[in-house]
Amino acid sequence: MATSRVAIKRGKALTELVRGRMPAPGGRSYRMNWWEFFFVMLVLLPVMVLWLGCVIDAISRPDLGGLPKAAWVLFILVLPVFGSLLYIILRPRQVMGSPTAMDDVWSTPSPTADERARHIGI
Repeated sequence: MATSRVAIKRGKALTELVRGRMPAPGGRSYRMNWWEFFFVMLVLLPVMVLWLGCVIDAISRPDLGGLPKAAWVLFILVLPVFGSLLYIILRPRQVMGSPTAMDDVWSTPSPTADERARHIGI
């Protein structure tokens, strides 16, 4: 009988959560209004974008070696907000003369109309 009461309570809590009510202390439910949702999205969404951008940047940097890269990624994952802000402030600068993938794209000349016509056999 006790397990069925627990299951009923869990089912009720899940139903309330789906309806947009968050459990409050004392078993009451709390419904978030539009302004609270807007504030959460105003803060939460930029923080998540910052965190994800820092993780992707730390992983994809070719100038960082294995151990520093792993340390930065671990630091950003363990302390998301503080780690991301610290990474942005302290990260090593990329050398301006270093080649990137986009350099190859922009330096390759595009074919002229005559070359295209010869290629397709016109």
